Amino acid sequence: MKHFVLIAFFLLVAFFSNATVVTINNSGLTFSPANVTINLGDTINFVISTSHDAKEVSQATYNSNGNTALAGGFQTAFGGGIVLPTQLTLGTHYYVCTPHASVGMKGTINVVSTTGVNFSSLLLGSPEVYPNPAKNNFMVSFQLAKSAAVKVLLFGLDGRLVINEEISNAVAGEFTKAINLEGVKTVSGIYLLEVIVDDKVFRNRIVIE
Repeated sequence: MKHFVLIAFFLLVAFFSNATVVTINNSGLTFSPANVTINLGDTINFVISTSHDAKEVSQATYNSNGNTALAGGFQTAFGGGIVLPTQLTLGTHYYVCTPHASVGMKGTINVVSTTGVNFSSLLLGSPEVYPNPAKNNFMVSFQLAKSAAVKVLLFGLDGRLVINEEISNAVAGEFTKAINLEGVKTVSGIYLLEVIVDDKVFRNRIVIE
């Protein structure tokens, strides 16, 4: 299992080469840093002692210093481990150390979107992806402030490249690209979408039914 997680980690790092790996350690019965803010697509690496783990919990459980796992949330082994971008959706993730939650060993991971951060000179507004969830196709739409190279990439959670659409010189104005999923080997689930305009990157998640 650990071998699979490491392979998935390196695949994702290779595909999202400008993403960041943020390390969280422990100092006694506290995580350090306990509260971090990362971009969507970044990875968390818990490097902690073997008497500690990191388990995602609900906000209510976090506030009460409980340790009941959040359904579908992440959890590392004792001694730490990698939390992949696929487990770190937008918003705040609350986590605790299972045996030491009662004494306040806990932290938060706030995941923010990079949408609009790097696009001010290229896009008028933010890219839209619809419908989401998608079935047979979906659209990527935005307003280009100037001509640019546009690439649309879709990755499975295992890092497999599913879609690679490229327009070498999209003209200024409204850009709309239909992505056809028919004939593409996909299974129902969450996929990672990457839209690259020149060298600026927009990331989002899309659910394929």
